[in-house]
Amino acid sequence: MQRLLERYIEPLRDDSKLLPADAIESLYVSVKSIHQLQQTFLKRLESNIPTEILAYNATHEFRDILISIADTFLSYSQYFKLYSTFCAMHLRMNRLLDIHQNNQHLKEFLAARNPRHQHSLSFESYLIKPVQRILKYPLLIQQMLNYLNSNENNSNEQLLSTETLKLKQAITMMNNIGEYMNGMQQLYEEFGQSFEYITKTYSEEHNKTLQLNLPDLYAYGEIDWINMHLFLLGKNHQRLKTYCFVFRNGCLLIVREQSNKKKQDLLSIYKGNKIISDRFIRFIPMEDINVELIENDDTKDNNISMWQLTQTDSKTRLKTYFRFANKDAQTFVKTINNCISSIATTVEWRQNAYDRTITSIRNSEPSYLTKKTSSQRLSSSRSCNVLLTSNSRSLNQKSDNNRQSPSPIWKRRTTPIRRQPLSMNIRQKTLRNSTDC
Repeated sequence: MQRLLERYIEPLRDDSKLLPADAIESLYVSVKSIHQLQQTFLKRLESNIPTEILAYNATHEFRDILISIADTFLSYSQYFKLYSTFCAMHLRMNRLLDIHQNNQHLKEFLAARNPRHQHSLSFESYLIKPVQRILKYPLLIQQMLNYLNSNENNSNEQLLSTETLKLKQAITMMNNIGEYMNGMQQLYEEFGQSFEYITKTYSEEHNKTLQLNLPDLYAYGEIDWINMHLFLLGKNHQRLKTYCFVFRNGCLLIVREQSNKKKQDLLSIYKGNKIISDRFIRFIPMEDINVELIENDDTKDNNISMWQLTQTDSKTRLKTYFRFANKDAQTFVKTINNCISSIATTVEWRQNAYDRTITSIRNSEPSYLTKKTSSQRLSSSRSCNVLLTSNSRSLNQKSDNNRQSPSPIWKRRTTPIRRQPLSMNIRQKTLRNSTDC
């Protein structure tokens, strides 16, 4: 990680002619966060291993060490989800490298840092190594488990030793992290360009930075937008699909259309001979949101519930109403309300702790290790790959029977196929006082 920073990322930050500055800055922040996490994790592991370990010669003498190592992996399980942001940045950087492949200045820069053209020292190789490392952890723990001689093959968990149970739990947890990262890779491949677009445009329009981090994504899925006709006039709504993403800091609505015709003025992603275009995209800050379930006799028979999201403009106090219907309405409403409560708790905490200086906070434990309140632990207790039930029309339940990504990020060796550069033709005029007809 340190070599990646020193050899590539920091020099890229100093030269805006190479790659877009915002992408490099996001990559820098992500790598620094993971580097800090790994340093803390390493110190914790080393503290579990006594200096006289080389004198041990019996299995029982290693039991406390194995338990401590397993507990360390278990306690860091949620923090490893930081890697999902890095996975997204890896995909984004590969796409940028492909787009800028004819940039002579960039070619000279990369060649100067790898004069012998060794694959192991290339920028792409350095980017993939952190992900490959974390996905080797289950194999490492499995090796520890294999060396145990006490009841490790016993199927009765009550008879298994404590260290065996702990190691099995750690293996399961790390495998779940791998599945989570692969799920986030699929999600970013599908919607990454839309996330990048709204992040940039929202930040420019509102003069404040918007961040959509994958670890802060609590729920997502496909929904039916009932009053879409008030926002998208003259469209064949049957061909459109609406997706809702619940992030810690707000909700993102995306309406997509799939067609075979090429249109140059749209935010488009090419999939074979089909083009997926964003027809509507809006980010609504969590502090501007009110959400509630709506009673409707027409939807009770098919287990579909209606819910309404109300956006109140912070300046004009005008309201915009969005009405949706889906089988996971209660999940969306509950998750959004939890996020709203979390923001209120955070504001109250900041007011009570105003006298704490920035210096004292930075000298304490890293932010991802600080103790949080129950409402602030949403990201630890809820993740987008478990919130939606099997009955929902979620993103991971497509017609291809929940296929996994054909090229998991940790197996990629080459840059992806270039996608269409971002452009947009979305109706800018919104109906702030709109109501459902």
